[in-house]
Amino acid sequence: MNFEFYRSFRFILLALFISLSVNAFGQQLEQRRDDIYKFPEQILEDLENDTVKYYTKAAHEFSFIGDYKKALLYADIGRPQFATLTPEQIKYFKSFKPVGANQFLKEKAQEEQIIIINEGHHLPLHRVFTHSLLQDLYEAGFRYFGAETLSHTDKELNQRGYPVFSSGFYTKEPQYGELVRAALSIGFKVFAYEGESGGREREIEQAENIARVLQKDPEAKILVHVGYDHIREDSALHVWEKAMAGRLDEITGINPFTVNQEILTEKSRPELENPYLKLASVTEPTIYVNADGDGFAGPPGFGAYDVRVFHPKTSYIHGRPDWMFTLGRKPVFINKRIKVNYPVLVFAYKAGEDISQAIPVDVIELKSKQDKKALALKKGKYSILVLDKNGGQQTVSIKD
Repeated sequence: MNFEFYRSFRFILLALFISLSVNAFGQQLEQRRDDIYKFPEQILEDLENDTVKYYTKAAHEFSFIGDYKKALLYADIGRPQFATLTPEQIKYFKSFKPVGANQFLKEKAQEEQIIIINEGHHLPLHRVFTHSLLQDLYEAGFRYFGAETLSHTDKELNQRGYPVFSSGFYTKEPQYGELVRAALSIGFKVFAYEGESGGREREIEQAENIARVLQKDPEAKILVHVGYDHIREDSALHVWEKAMAGRLDEITGINPFTVNQEILTEKSRPELENPYLKLASVTEPTIYVNADGDGFAGPPGFGAYDVRVFHPKTSYIHGRPDWMFTLGRKPVFINKRIKVNYPVLVFAYKAGEDISQAIPVDVIELKSKQDKKALALKKGKYSILVLDKNGGQQTVSIKD
């Protein structure tokens, strides 16, 4: 199967799923925690009852409970392999040298007005990386943060200071919640820009909504976090003609700096990974740069976006991805304090937030008392909620 056809087809299914989820959520404003954060067996049971085998939904739900390996696994079901690189493509790539992605983008932020960065919706890693950019971008004058997932109905987000169930769909994943929470804490004005239509019109509406920020504040510097192909600046998308990033350029006359971090990220199996990732050897998020200072964006002549981020392979510490223990987070073990029956889902909430609606800072499943999986928390006070399968629950206050 052609990879680009597969990607477009899967993306259309994904957009339909999101649309249905948003509509369903609008009809049920008070969503329950156990409708969102499910035990693995329930996620798989729901999958078995789904006649279209919607593996993407399972990948999202595994990411919501911190199971990164299963999120990768289910997102990759049916994924075709990339084409082999030609000798010319390999030679071209080898003319670029690696630099740290954070430093490259910190410097680039000085000269750009709009930066758009994408994600794979099942990959919290991408939210952690965008989170790592926030302080540097703020110091470079960026004051607005727009996220595709955010709902226009949450009018109190900036005043409240943290996301809740009604803030958006993907923000229910803890690392997306932390991304939004961090942006608010640093001082960004966080805004929703989603459109009400689908297909081509959706891309135009998204761009128009972002452009309204510039109508009110023409000097505004804006960071936009999007999913997948909304980042593209070219005209190669048959359904959309142009994606949001390209439309934004048309409407505002500002050429956004577009950062793809989705395509060069690990997959569940090495044979499914982009061949450029196999050519690189990176230990941190990396951008490859040529002698003119331009970042690697793909094969010669590929102009869909400005640069690609190469993410290193994940290692695991205390049962968690190593990137969970960045940004000042340390391992916290809760096993010895659990009194309800295993297996359990463990939710960590910042002290002072409404745990009936707030997005947790972290979520893990512990299968037994011997399960050594750790929460990843910064220093502070937390309310820990522990739930078992039979409705048993326990609340513990901790100060880390």
